[in-house]
Amino acid sequence: MSYDDPVSPRDIPRRRPSFASNLAHSVESWSSSYARSLHYLRYASAVKKTFVPFLALNCYVLFLLPIVKT
Repeated sequence: MSYDDPVSPRDIPRRRPSFASNLAHSVESWSSSYARSLHYLRYASAVKKTFVPFLALNCYVLFLLPIVKT
């Protein structure tokens, strides 16, 4: 086999990923999932800030206002 022969990708032995690349990949996936969960928590707190007063107002109008009026 001479150097001019084309080499197919199957002929090249595949190296296992190194510990550093595995660690970098796991840190990257962990940080992205952490950022995603922070985004969901921020969204949930915004929903809670708007939904809880709305729910309290609904409870007041539906239950307490008829009792107070009578």
